[in-house]
Amino acid sequence: MQTNFKLPPVRLNPNGELRRVGFEIEFSGLTLEKIDHLLLELFDGELTKKEKYKHIISTSYGEFEAILDFQFLTKREIFNWFLQNGFEDRDFYEFLEDVESFIADVSSIVVPYEITTPPILIEELDIVETIKENLKQNGAKGTGSSLFYAFGLHINPEVYSFETGEIVDILRAYFLLEELIEEILDPDLTRKLTPYIDPFDEGYKKLITDPNYKPTQSEFITTYITHNPTRNRSLDLLPLFTYLDEELVRSFLPKEKIGKRPTFHFRLPNSKVDEEGWYIYNSWNSWVLIERLAFNKEVLQELLKEYQRYLNSLLSPTGKKRYRQKVLECLIRL
Repeated sequence: MQTNFKLPPVRLNPNGELRRVGFEIEFSGLTLEKIDHLLLELFDGELTKKEKYKHIISTSYGEFEAILDFQFLTKREIFNWFLQNGFEDRDFYEFLEDVESFIADVSSIVVPYEITTPPILIEELDIVETIKENLKQNGAKGTGSSLFYAFGLHINPEVYSFETGEIVDILRAYFLLEELIEEILDPDLTRKLTPYIDPFDEGYKKLITDPNYKPTQSEFITTYITHNPTRNRSLDLLPLFTYLDEELVRSFLPKEKIGKRPTFHFRLPNSKVDEEGWYIYNSWNSWVLIERLAFNKEVLQELLKEYQRYLNSLLSPTGKKRYRQKVLECLIRL
């Protein structure tokens, strides 16, 4: 079966099984009930309303989540607070229901609805494009529909190795290709101005892309968190680091909400579900480009040296042009 989703150079996870990828698609313009109906029609699943604003659709692929992505509602914090403080009046709770519904209606203007997919086999990723097409046909709105919509598409590829050197090389490859990938994906200005994808600092990028940087796992995690004590990076490694060494991560970030999982968390892409010519596979294929560079050690080392030269000559008017040309030359060889 022909597909527009490219396969990465390493298809198996550390356990020798076919790798999986999870997606988080943010959008507006639909209700939870409409989203439920859409997913049930596509996958013939079973609906469970786990929480008022968080629904689970169980399918043969696994569990899809449909939520209004606002923790105050999905965790029902209004109700929980009053329950914990001894309020039990039924009329009062009916009033709270009305208040909560009002907050949901207002929040949906600026807070996205989100579909979170189960981990999907890399050979079956076309179903994610099918979801996007159905969202579009049913009136979903994406990143560019409003100045308020800083909606993103998050991609969570399962790692192919737990070796520190391989994870370092993925981050290196991302830094080396970052400017090119930003041009390809063109993150919306609203997302750049909000803290959802804060950039890595130049000092950290210079450290990581030094060809001689060979940290232990604990050194790598510690240095990363020291420079990036937040989940809001375009490539977020905290879920993976928490999976590898939760005690170390929590010692630095005890209050940060981090779900541990053996995946990278690629947060850069927009979610333009309503726009002609926007496809999820373009965002995924950009990620595959990163993995191809990380996997090709000869080209990676060559580009690392050029990148260090580029960082040391940022004031040169020809430095950026020379580095860009070198990137394009290297990509041909991947």
